[in-house]
Amino acid sequence: MDDLRWLKMLKNIICLSSDFIAQQVVDLLKGMDDRLSYFIVENLKSLEQYDANFLSETRLISVLSTTIVPKKILDCLGYGGINFHPGPPSYPGWAPYNFALYDEVEIYGTTAHYMEEKVDAGNIIGINYFPIKKEIDFDQLFMASTEGLSQLIREMSSHLISEKDLPSLPIQWGGKKFTKKLFKQYCEITENISEKELSKRIKAFGHGLETSKIFINSDDGNFEIDHGKTYTVNKVYKTIHRVKFSKS
Repeated sequence: MDDLRWLKMLKNIICLSSDFIAQQVVDLLKGMDDRLSYFIVENLKSLEQYDANFLSETRLISVLSTTIVPKKILDCLGYGGINFHPGPPSYPGWAPYNFALYDEVEIYGTTAHYMEEKVDAGNIIGINYFPIKKEIDFDQLFMASTEGLSQLIREMSSHLISEKDLPSLPIQWGGKKFTKKLFKQYCEITENISEKELSKRIKAFGHGLETSKIFINSDDGNFEIDHGKTYTVNKVYKTIHRVKFSKS
Protein backbone atom coordinates (compact mmCIF):
# COMPACT_ATOMS: atom_id res chain seq x y z
CA MET A 1 0.00 0.00 0.00
CA ASP A 2 2.81 2.43 0.87
CA ASP A 3 4.53 1.86 -2.50
CA LEU A 4 1.41 3.00 -4.36
CA ARG A 5 1.44 6.36 -2.61
CA TRP A 6 4.61 7.51 -4.36
CA LEU A 7 2.52 7.91 -7.49
CA LYS A 8 -1.05 8.14 -6.23
CA MET A 9 -3.07 10.40 -3.94
CA LEU A 10 -6.40 9.98 -2.21
CA LYS A 11 -9.12 10.78 -4.72
CA ASN A 12 -12.02 8.48 -3.84
CA ILE A 13 -14.07 7.36 -0.86
CA ILE A 14 -16.22 4.24 -1.21
CA CYS A 15 -18.83 3.69 1.48
CA LEU A 16 -19.97 0.09 1.88
CA SER A 17 -23.33 0.02 3.63
CA SER A 18 -27.05 0.22 2.99
CA ASP A 19 -27.94 3.13 0.74
CA PHE A 20 -29.66 4.98 3.61
CA ILE A 21 -26.68 4.79 5.98
CA ALA A 22 -24.04 5.29 3.28
CA GLN A 23 -25.73 8.46 2.02
CA GLN A 24 -25.54 10.00 5.49
CA VAL A 25 -21.82 9.19 5.72
CA VAL A 26 -21.17 10.56 2.25
CA ASP A 27 -23.10 13.78 2.98
CA LEU A 28 -21.04 14.31 6.15
CA LEU A 29 -17.69 13.76 4.46
CA LYS A 30 -18.58 15.61 1.27
CA GLY A 31 -19.55 18.62 3.36
CA MET A 32 -16.00 18.68 4.67
CA ASP A 33 -14.20 18.00 1.37
CA ASP A 34 -16.09 18.06 -1.92
CA ARG A 35 -12.90 17.66 -3.95
CA LEU A 36 -12.96 13.93 -3.33
CA SER A 37 -15.25 11.63 -5.28
CA TYR A 38 -17.70 9.57 -3.24
CA PHE A 39 -19.28 6.26 -4.15
CA ILE A 40 -21.86 4.03 -2.45
CA VAL A 41 -21.90 0.23 -2.72
CA GLU A 42 -24.19 -2.18 -0.89
CA ASN A 43 -22.57 -5.53 -1.66
CA LEU A 44 -19.46 -7.30 -2.89
CA LYS A 45 -20.66 -7.51 -6.48
CA SER A 46 -20.89 -3.72 -6.67
CA LEU A 47 -17.49 -3.32 -5.03
CA GLU A 48 -15.85 -5.67 -7.53
CA GLN A 49 -16.61 -3.30 -10.42
CA TYR A 50 -13.67 -1.06 -9.44
CA ASP A 51 -10.26 -1.93 -10.89
CA ALA A 52 -6.90 -1.94 -9.13
CA ASN A 53 -5.86 1.44 -10.51
CA PHE A 54 -9.01 3.09 -9.15
CA LEU A 55 -8.67 1.35 -5.78
CA SER A 56 -5.07 2.54 -5.44
CA GLU A 57 -6.46 6.07 -5.02
CA THR A 58 -9.28 5.00 -2.73
CA ARG A 59 -10.24 4.53 0.92
CA LEU A 60 -13.06 2.09 1.72
CA ILE A 61 -15.35 2.81 4.66
CA SER A 62 -17.67 0.01 5.80
CA VAL A 63 -20.55 0.75 8.19
CA LEU A 64 -22.92 -1.91 9.53
CA SER A 65 -22.20 -4.13 6.53
CA THR A 66 -22.15 -7.92 6.66
CA THR A 67 -20.10 -8.05 3.44
CA ILE A 68 -16.70 -9.69 3.91
CA VAL A 69 -14.25 -7.86 1.67
CA PRO A 70 -11.69 -10.29 0.15
CA LYS A 71 -7.95 -9.83 0.52
CA LYS A 72 -7.47 -9.18 -3.21
CA ILE A 73 -9.55 -5.99 -2.88
CA LEU A 74 -8.09 -4.91 0.47
CA ASP A 75 -4.58 -5.24 -0.96
CA CYS A 76 -5.45 -2.90 -3.83
CA LEU A 77 -6.78 -0.11 -1.62
CA GLY A 78 -4.16 2.61 -1.56
CA TYR A 79 -5.65 4.11 1.61
CA GLY A 80 -6.96 1.00 3.29
CA GLY A 81 -10.34 -0.19 4.39
CA ILE A 82 -11.91 1.03 7.63
CA ASN A 83 -14.77 -0.80 9.28
CA PHE A 84 -17.14 0.62 11.87
CA HIS A 85 -18.12 -2.28 14.12
CA PRO A 86 -21.35 -1.94 16.18
CA GLY A 87 -19.75 -3.34 19.32
CA PRO A 88 -16.72 -2.83 21.57
CA PRO A 89 -13.41 -4.64 20.99
CA SER A 90 -14.42 -7.23 23.61
CA TYR A 91 -17.23 -8.41 21.28
CA PRO A 92 -15.71 -9.08 17.85
CA GLY A 93 -17.75 -10.91 15.26
CA TRP A 94 -21.45 -11.60 14.87
CA ALA A 95 -24.31 -9.94 16.83
CA PRO A 96 -22.33 -8.12 19.54
CA TYR A 97 -25.52 -6.56 20.96
CA ASN A 98 -27.03 -9.94 21.78
CA PHE A 99 -24.01 -11.41 23.50
CA ALA A 100 -23.46 -8.22 25.49
CA LEU A 101 -27.10 -8.33 26.65
CA TYR A 102 -26.65 -11.93 27.74
CA ASP A 103 -23.50 -11.00 29.69
CA GLU A 104 -25.37 -8.09 31.30
CA VAL A 105 -22.51 -5.67 30.67
CA GLU A 106 -22.67 -2.15 32.06
CA ILE A 107 -20.35 -0.57 29.49
CA TYR A 108 -20.85 -0.96 25.74
CA GLY A 109 -19.31 0.77 22.75
CA THR A 110 -18.55 0.90 19.04
CA THR A 111 -15.22 0.37 17.29
CA ALA A 112 -13.40 1.60 14.20
CA HIS A 113 -10.59 -0.54 12.82
CA TYR A 114 -8.57 -1.22 9.72
CA MET A 115 -9.93 -4.12 7.72
CA GLU A 116 -7.95 -7.32 7.29
CA GLU A 117 -8.73 -10.65 5.66
CA LYS A 118 -10.02 -11.94 9.00
CA VAL A 119 -13.18 -10.28 10.33
CA ASP A 120 -12.73 -7.85 13.24
CA ALA A 121 -9.00 -8.43 13.53
CA GLY A 122 -7.34 -5.27 12.17
CA ASN A 123 -5.69 -2.51 14.19
CA ILE A 124 -8.19 -0.50 16.24
CA ILE A 125 -8.20 3.22 15.46
CA GLY A 126 -11.25 4.51 17.29
CA ILE A 127 -13.61 3.60 20.14
CA ASN A 128 -16.72 5.18 21.58
CA TYR A 129 -17.68 3.72 24.97
CA PHE A 130 -20.93 4.50 26.79
CA PRO A 131 -22.72 3.15 29.90
CA ILE A 132 -25.92 1.13 29.56
CA LYS A 133 -28.57 0.31 32.15
CA LYS A 134 -29.08 -3.25 33.31
CA GLU A 135 -32.71 -3.24 32.17
CA ILE A 136 -31.89 -2.16 28.60
CA ASP A 137 -33.48 -4.33 25.91
CA PHE A 138 -32.35 -5.26 22.42
CA ASP A 139 -34.10 -2.40 20.60
CA GLN A 140 -32.73 0.17 23.03
CA LEU A 141 -29.19 -1.18 22.80
CA PHE A 142 -29.42 -1.32 19.00
CA MET A 143 -30.45 2.35 18.90
CA ALA A 144 -27.75 3.34 21.40
CA SER A 145 -25.16 1.49 19.32
CA THR A 146 -26.34 3.18 16.12
CA GLU A 147 -26.00 6.58 17.75
CA GLY A 148 -22.61 5.56 19.11
CA LEU A 149 -21.48 4.67 15.59
CA SER A 150 -22.74 7.99 14.25
CA GLN A 151 -20.86 9.86 16.94
CA LEU A 152 -17.66 7.92 16.27
CA ILE A 153 -17.88 8.61 12.54
CA ARG A 154 -18.38 12.32 13.22
CA GLU A 155 -15.41 12.38 15.60
CA MET A 156 -13.19 10.66 13.02
CA SER A 157 -14.56 12.42 9.93
CA SER A 158 -11.55 14.71 9.35
CA HIS A 159 -9.25 11.67 9.52
CA LEU A 160 -11.40 9.68 7.10
CA ILE A 161 -10.81 12.21 4.32
CA SER A 162 -7.11 12.66 5.10
CA GLU A 163 -4.33 10.95 3.18
CA LYS A 164 -2.53 10.15 6.44
CA ASP A 165 -2.88 6.77 8.12
CA LEU A 166 -4.95 6.82 11.27
CA PRO A 167 -2.83 5.92 14.33
CA SER A 168 -3.57 2.61 16.03
CA LEU A 169 -4.75 2.52 19.63
CA PRO A 170 -3.01 0.26 22.19
CA ILE A 171 -6.13 -1.89 22.50
CA GLN A 172 -6.56 -5.50 21.43
CA TRP A 173 -9.63 -7.38 20.24
CA GLY A 174 -11.22 -9.84 22.64
CA GLY A 175 -9.93 -13.37 22.29
CA LYS A 176 -13.36 -14.91 21.72
CA LYS A 177 -14.88 -14.43 18.24
CA PHE A 178 -18.69 -14.49 18.28
CA THR A 179 -20.28 -16.37 15.37
CA LYS A 180 -23.64 -17.26 13.82
CA LYS A 181 -23.11 -20.84 15.00
CA LEU A 182 -22.63 -19.75 18.61
CA PHE A 183 -25.65 -17.46 18.29
CA LYS A 184 -27.83 -20.40 17.25
CA GLN A 185 -26.52 -22.48 20.14
CA TYR A 186 -27.73 -19.82 22.56
CA CYS A 187 -31.13 -19.77 20.83
CA GLU A 188 -31.61 -23.51 21.39
CA ILE A 189 -32.80 -24.45 24.87
CA THR A 190 -33.73 -27.63 26.71
CA GLU A 191 -37.00 -28.21 28.56
CA ASN A 192 -35.21 -28.36 31.92
CA ILE A 193 -33.75 -24.86 31.56
CA SER A 194 -33.97 -22.72 34.71
CA GLU A 195 -36.37 -19.81 34.80
CA LYS A 196 -33.50 -17.33 35.25
CA GLU A 197 -31.56 -18.72 32.29
CA LEU A 198 -34.64 -18.76 30.07
CA SER A 199 -35.31 -15.13 30.93
CA LYS A 200 -31.71 -14.20 29.99
CA ARG A 201 -31.91 -16.10 26.69
CA ILE A 202 -35.21 -14.47 25.73
CA LYS A 203 -33.91 -10.98 26.54
CA ALA A 204 -30.68 -11.45 24.62
CA PHE A 205 -31.64 -13.71 21.73
CA GLY A 206 -35.42 -13.80 21.50
CA HIS A 207 -36.37 -10.49 19.94
CA GLY A 208 -37.77 -12.36 16.93
CA LEU A 209 -35.77 -10.80 14.11
CA GLU A 210 -34.74 -13.22 11.36
CA THR A 211 -32.90 -16.12 13.04
CA SER A 212 -33.18 -14.64 16.52
CA LYS A 213 -35.80 -16.97 17.97
CA ILE A 214 -35.58 -19.15 21.05
CA PHE A 215 -36.50 -22.74 20.20
CA ILE A 216 -36.68 -26.25 21.66
CA ASN A 217 -35.40 -29.15 19.60
CA SER A 218 -37.12 -32.04 21.38
CA ASP A 219 -37.91 -35.67 20.57
CA ASP A 220 -41.44 -34.68 19.55
CA GLY A 221 -40.37 -31.92 17.18
CA ASN A 222 -39.11 -28.37 16.97
CA PHE A 223 -40.89 -25.69 19.02
CA GLU A 224 -40.31 -21.95 18.59
CA ILE A 225 -41.10 -19.29 21.14
CA ASP A 226 -44.60 -17.95 20.53
CA HIS A 227 -45.29 -14.37 21.56
CA GLY A 228 -48.95 -14.57 20.54
CA LYS A 229 -51.53 -14.04 23.28
CA THR A 230 -54.03 -16.57 21.93
CA TYR A 231 -53.87 -20.28 21.13
CA THR A 232 -54.65 -21.70 17.68
CA VAL A 233 -56.82 -24.79 17.33
CA ASN A 234 -54.94 -27.91 16.12
CA LYS A 235 -51.58 -26.33 16.96
CA VAL A 236 -49.30 -28.09 19.44
CA TYR A 237 -47.79 -26.06 22.29
CA LYS A 238 -45.35 -26.43 25.15
CA THR A 239 -45.11 -24.09 28.12
CA ILE A 240 -41.92 -23.58 30.11
CA HIS A 241 -41.90 -21.17 33.05
CA ARG A 242 -45.10 -19.57 31.72
CA VAL A 243 -43.46 -19.00 28.30
CA LYS A 244 -45.36 -20.45 25.35
CA PHE A 245 -43.70 -22.40 22.51
CA SER A 246 -45.52 -23.61 19.40
CA LYS A 247 -44.58 -26.55 17.19
CA SER A 248 -43.12 -25.38 13.90
